[in-house]
Amino acid sequence: MADRKKIEYREEILKELSKLISIPSVTGDREEVRKALGYALDLGKKLGFKAGAYAGGRVGVIEWGEGPETLGILAHVDVVPPGPLEEWSTDPYEAVMKDGRIFGRGTMDDKGMVITCLFAMKAASDRSEEEGIFPKKKVQLIIGTQEEGEWEDMYDYVTSNPLPDYGFTPDGEFPYANIEKGIVDMDMEFDIPEESNIRYIEAGTVVNAIPSFACAVMADGSTIEATGNTCHSCDPTKGENAIFNLLNKLKEAGEYSYVSEVLEMVQSAFADCYGSTLPIYKKSEYFRGEWVHRTVFSPTVIRTNKNKLHVVVDVRFAYGTEPKDIVDFFDEFARKLGGCAKTISIMPAVFVPRDRPFLKVFDDAYNKHSGISYSGSIAMGGSYAKTMPNIVSWGPAFPGDEDFCHQPNESIGIETIEKCFRIYREAIETILFSNSSFV
Repeated sequence: MADRKKIEYREEILKELSKLISIPSVTGDREEVRKALGYALDLGKKLGFKAGAYAGGRVGVIEWGEGPETLGILAHVDVVPPGPLEEWSTDPYEAVMKDGRIFGRGTMDDKGMVITCLFAMKAASDRSEEEGIFPKKKVQLIIGTQEEGEWEDMYDYVTSNPLPDYGFTPDGEFPYANIEKGIVDMDMEFDIPEESNIRYIEAGTVVNAIPSFACAVMADGSTIEATGNTCHSCDPTKGENAIFNLLNKLKEAGEYSYVSEVLEMVQSAFADCYGSTLPIYKKSEYFRGEWVHRTVFSPTVIRTNKNKLHVVVDVRFAYGTEPKDIVDFFDEFARKLGGCAKTISIMPAVFVPRDRPFLKVFDDAYNKHSGISYSGSIAMGGSYAKTMPNIVSWGPAFPGDEDFCHQPNESIGIETIEKCFRIYREAIETILFSNSSFV
């Protein structure tokens, strides 16, 4: 019976995911993100779960079970913009299945796992009915709508609702990441002289993605353009920053002005994404014996607004680094160039001790269904794990998988979906059907 149901769930997962992908729920588009959230909540109700909206309709909760402990699953239905459509081989908002994968914006980040986790919950509830095994705990699928933005949705939810005791967000990589980098986003502002030969410059659309296109408009109306390869800003080595390529083209054209000087300093400081020449660079990649990697700097957005030049840098800081030190560095960096720096947002780094009982369940489920024995890792990106205690990022990417998040032709392997379903189902059933505490 269980094997037959897994086959049925596979087809249902793909069908429902296709429908969710068709909703262009780009962060900031309130109407579309509400549609996407509403679709997920309606599906939860159809599957027999209690479902409702919170935080002014920006967060949805689908839950099942009763008991003294709650397993939380944090996910999101908002997505980043598709970027240049010519870089896509398919319509980003039409699910296409080919070569063993399903293509579309949100397949990997994070709509694919919203649907997969929901059906993992359904599998557990079906087993409960068929075998008469009643849950001793509760599971909540908590769905946000602003994860690719400023997270006001989840911050509001956290301040006014009871939180799960522990859990995961399927918005990263396997194995679970008990350490997650923090985030500081800085916006440096500079005055553009009236005599500047560069009248307009633009690159990037979101803070957390490396731009694939940059453009400068000159005083004579001519344009200079540059391209690159987009990727998530948590690991800019996987892409090519169009901002740096634009500066190189400006140099080739013999352009030198205050604007190009600022960009040249930005390139000099951050072309090495680890900032090895910066005063806040740390030689060690360890904190109290744990590998925490390095702080990563990514210029992601440049724009002009009237006579102002804005340069936005996304910083993913290693655990043990003080956000204040990063803010102070940018204040001084901008000031030396005649500008000022504004903090857009600060999100903390995450550390959850590996000896927590619920993490042992995650380990066992992952090892059983992946065939890989591994415990704990570090997440380079940011996830909703930052918003609640005892939450780790866990999947959906497996070791060796290519990361398609925030990129054209975003996709996820159908086999990956199946493995994630088995892993998450195992963890949900182990925790909910056990009398033991996992706090």
